Amino acid sequence: MSQSVPPPSGNPFGQGPDGQGPQGAPFAPGVPFAPAPMPVRRNPGLGIAAGVAAALVATIAYGLVTGSFERDFGFAALGVGALIGFAANKAGGRHPLLPFMAAVLAPAAVYLGQLIGLSMVLAEFFKVSFSEVFFEQFGAVRDAWSEEADFGTYSYMIVGALIAFGTARRSD
Repeated sequence: MSQSVPPPSGNPFGQGPDGQGPQGAPFAPGVPFAPAPMPVRRNPGLGIAAGVAAALVATIAYGLVTGSFERDFGFAALGVGALIGFAANKAGGRHPLLPFMAAVLAPAAVYLGQLIGLSMVLAEFFKVSFSEVFFEQFGAVRDAWSEEADFGTYSYMIVGALIAFGTARRSD
């Protein structure tokens, strides 16, 4: 009994009976269909806007948590940095400017968040409104923060900036 067509080789991606391309994939000789490449996002303006928006949200959240518990959570600066870097990366892609922008925004957001929290505590202590303490006595709040800041405060701000840089720099 003879066959006019040789038996299949067992490899569906091998050469077909006519010697051309894989069986069932006539458009890509020798290779199965490859997925389309992911589009490259490089929109630094959108990344900066997202980073600034994330910094504002993180500042307010950090300040509210610090003021509500009347305690400084330095390790939360790491989350602030990660949030800013993540937002900048997701919105702007791998633009080389975004990690540096995130590294500048992270310590600034932590600093303002700590000032908000300190203003909340002082407003409760002196039985006045938050806006009166924060806006009218901002110099006194800043001076009080400077007196209370220690090595840990600054080190968490630096590590938060490094995390923001690394998170904004990572690939999608």
